[in-house]
Amino acid sequence: MAKRIEDVLWRAAGKLRGSVDAGEYKEFVLGLVFLRYVAAGAAFRVPAEARWERLTDGARIDAAMEAIMRANPALAGALPTIFGRVDPERVRELVAEIRQETAPAEFFRPAATSKRSDDKRAS
Repeated sequence: MAKRIEDVLWRAAGKLRGSVDAGEYKEFVLGLVFLRYVAAGAAFRVPAEARWERLTDGARIDAAMEAIMRANPALAGALPTIFGRVDPERVRELVAEIRQETAPAEFFRPAATSKRSDDKRAS
């Protein structure tokens, strides 16, 4: 079963705690989520050096972001290239957290809603 996106985002932010300013969490986490998503789909051109399997450290992640921006001019300047300046162990933990999602498309699917027993609305 796919994890709820909120849970993954909180755990990923936790991996960065103490390593970068809290205001930068979103750039790191959402940047990696973007890479995970585009590596699995065909929405953007993804050069070989930007394939998810190759993202093993901050320098490679930064290079992947740059390669995607070069291959997709509409993304020029939009992706973060900030991973190389963070503790390599933190980056590995962050990548591992995002990598745990076996199906990126499932990651973005809304969670199923269940009818609560205290729901007073008529069915």
